Amino acid sequence: MSEKMLFERFRDKVVLVTGAGSGIGRGIALRFAAEGAQTLVVDINKGSAESVAKEIKSTGGRVTSLRADATNISHARHTITSALKKFSKIDVLVNNVGYCPVAPLMVTREEDWYSLMDVNAKTTFLWSTIVARGMIKRRSGCIVNIASDCGKVGDPYSGVYVAAKHAVIGLTKNLAHELAPYGIRVNSVCPGWIETPLLEKVNRETAALTHRSKRAIEREIVAKIPLGRIGTPEDVAGLVTFLASDDAGYMTGQAINITGGALML
Repeated sequence: MSEKMLFERFRDKVVLVTGAGSGIGRGIALRFAAEGAQTLVVDINKGSAESVAKEIKSTGGRVTSLRADATNISHARHTITSALKKFSKIDVLVNNVGYCPVAPLMVTREEDWYSLMDVNAKTTFLWSTIVARGMIKRRSGCIVNIASDCGKVGDPYSGVYVAAKHAVIGLTKNLAHELAPYGIRVNSVCPGWIETPLLEKVNRETAALTHRSKRAIEREIVAKIPLGRIGTPEDVAGLVTFLASDDAGYMTGQAINITGGALML
């Protein structure tokens, strides 16, 4: 974010981003704030949320940090109610919470299945349906769900994550149908390999599982990407803000890849 804001597409908008304390969520929150939004940074880690809020405030952005466990319906309701009391509306919701352990389906325990589906899919359902109630009353709003390229193809090392991200894309399409009569658009973004702490963790665990070096894993990843580099949170944030803007006013129910060309379908 520059000292002087270059864009103000979201000057009159209130934007809530879940999982905004690090990685892709942090990048999205920073970008919305840079474009003038009143940004609500939500994360389960209070310190991380406050740290991102401090970054935004340091450059003149408008921000509020909120601590919430996105999988907990009481937390979701309380956070959303608090935001509505303070700002009277939520114009844009970005469901970004996600987690991806390296765990093939054949070694996945039942409790791990439920835990991962809660984090990666249930959160999208909870926050979308609660926030959408206010959007329906105003007959306007936009929801962007962070899915994954894994939501379109399989992966031998993260079976439940794959299933959950397929679910996010399915939820996106159904919500798009249900909410379109009220002027509400719902889209999803499907990132590939993005430079985040989560990718570092996944590469480390994959290396251990396959008895290869982490460096070898990273070289293999880059070799699969036509553009020849790992993506950044800023790459994803640019697409998310586009989908939330009036420029994407005729787009809903889409699942858009941002993979550097690694996935072209």
